[in-house]
Amino acid sequence: MTDLPPPPPPPPPPTGGTPPPAPPAPPAGGFAPPPIAQAGSAPNPNNGMAVAALVLGILTFVCLGPIAGILAIVFGFLGMKKAKELGGTGKGMALAGLILGAVGTIIAIILFVAFVVLAGTATVALKDATGKADPSTYTLKIDRCEVDSLGYPMMAGTISNQTSTSKSYLFEYEFRDPSGTLINNGTTLPNSVPGNDRIQWDIGSYTVTTASKVTCKITQVDNWFN
Repeated sequence: MTDLPPPPPPPPPPTGGTPPPAPPAPPAGGFAPPPIAQAGSAPNPNNGMAVAALVLGILTFVCLGPIAGILAIVFGFLGMKKAKELGGTGKGMALAGLILGAVGTIIAIILFVAFVVLAGTATVALKDATGKADPSTYTLKIDRCEVDSLGYPMMAGTISNQTSTSKSYLFEYEFRDPSGTLINNGTTLPNSVPGNDRIQWDIGSYTVTTASKVTCKITQVDNWFN
């Protein structure tokens, strides 16, 4: 029986401190470990007072006038106080709202005072234009005062314009029976009279009377935007 030669010796280990090879990769389909969560930044502080002041300040000029203006001033001061606590957050909005509220309130007050003054002036002018006419500007005569065949009182006459400009007059009138009881009264439509001229007028009652005679009277002559 023939003897076999011995096997060759194993290869020597690597020299020079070379690290061993990396382990094989994990099989496909494995899950990677979850990432480590990092701490997020803190949310910015909110100055609601400053926002409210700015919104109200804008509304002062849009629709709400001094009501929103006063509230904008109040919230503006509160917003600036809150801004100091928050390191200045919202200070600009609070200041803008305060300024808008103050300016809007002042403008609203000025406009209100102007409206009152103008309304008073217009009322006086309207009263002068439509109030009682100056008797020196006209001459009024009643030429007829009677009851027609249907029982309706009527009167007629003339009015003369004593000025050089055209005038329009309204007559306030009344009809009374012989006992003094009022039958009817009212105001006529405007009667336009040219300057230094005269016109005829007539007035009829819409109330029937059984009296055969009546008293006719023009109680007042009024201007019509003269």
